Amino acid sequence: GSVKDVSGRFVKDVMGLNKPVTSGAADVGIAPENYKRESAGSIPPTPSARLRAGSCKKRKDGAPSVELAHTGSFKLGRPPITEFQMSNQSARKDALRDRLARSQEINISVTGRKSGRTISIPIWFVLEGDTLNLLPVKGSNTQWYKNVVKNPSFGIEAGGAVGELKAVPVTDAKQVKSVVEKFREKYGVSDVKKYYAKFDVAVVAKIP
Repeated sequence: GSVKDVSGRFVKDVMGLNKPVTSGAADVGIAPENYKRESAGSIPPTPSARLRAGSCKKRKDGAPSVELAHTGSFKLGRPPITEFQMSNQSARKDALRDRLARSQEINISVTGRKSGRTISIPIWFVLEGDTLNLLPVKGSNTQWYKNVVKNPSFGIEAGGAVGELKAVPVTDAKQVKSVVEKFREKYGVSDVKKYYAKFDVAVVAKIP
């Protein structure tokens, strides 16, 4: 014989009660309270349910009634907010790196050490992995350099992609020379000589 479960669907082989039936909550008619919800607002995977052994009972009208018991777990289809945020951060980082790789010039936004205002300046740069190398055109006398020494946090914009970085001043002669060489390799010895007047400092920043 066949009987109907609480959703109105025919369930065959009543005597084979240990045979699993796999379907969604709407298909098998399992009440929501039979599910263990780990968090709200999700689209769950299809749960598993089976006929509970020994649960074939007679209703008042004499017809058998089969109870269904949920045996699976209920998980959210939407990822936790922290994972979503991490995914967004990763996407922004990739976009910024892509724009930097194709750019010759970027805009940086620094905070004025005296005025407290945001000041934007176009500058050259060299990207090496996740490290942004910057070279002030007038060395330690460069205004934006003096600003990041006092307020290290600064913004960058490259081809529409933006980021917030923290400046780390470099004063060691050997490290400064290394940054200068990177600039010469990217922009040419003659242009670096033409536009840069002093080579006593540099700035590096990690792309977070």
